[in-house]
Amino acid sequence: MQSKTTSNKLFAAVIGFTALFAVVAQLSHNIAINKGGLSIAEQLLRFFTFFTILTNLLVGVCCTCVAAGISNFFSKPKVLNGAAIYITIVGLIYNVVLRSQFVLTGIDIFLNELLHVVVPLLFILYWLFFVPKNKLKWTDAFPLLWYPLIYLAVVLLRGANSGHYPYPFVDVKTIGYSNALLNSFFVTLAFLFISFLFIGIAKLLSKKNNE
Repeated sequence: MQSKTTSNKLFAAVIGFTALFAVVAQLSHNIAINKGGLSIAEQLLRFFTFFTILTNLLVGVCCTCVAAGISNFFSKPKVLNGAAIYITIVGLIYNVVLRSQFVLTGIDIFLNELLHVVVPLLFILYWLFFVPKNKLKWTDAFPLLWYPLIYLAVVLLRGANSGHYPYPFVDVKTIGYSNALLNSFFVTLAFLFISFLFIGIAKLLSKKNNE
């Protein structure tokens, strides 16, 4: 038991450091190059409207709390389960839908892979081996939608005022509200599918462990 607890904290520490490093490094890089000559305030607002950034930050905070042995909201199993689903969506949407739309160079390639590949894969592995899953229910999939739905509402309101949309599939200026909302509907279905998939895997693992 002691060995598993130590492994849990060490693995969480590695993921927490990687996620937070990637977020801080990407922010520093964005501010340094300052594409578009934006103010610091506007750069920060745009940076933190990316679901990728917010979710990597969530994973980083959760893992840091676990590694430090801090018992709070971010170290609760339900929050860790939710974070695993959210970061999986980050990896899937970028690698399936968005990767071909961006041409990156230099350090952007490295940071991009950390945020969209390395952290998602590490946290999925962490979820499989260390996160308690025995209390997950099928109905838990629906409350998990609050985060992406609130995020969508904020992005659309912010975009209506600033003209900036973080992702092309919600860029109302280019594709219009009807297409942006339709795309968001399909993304919501993807969230539900991944949530049910994780809950199903959790139930199978819990059943196997109880046999």
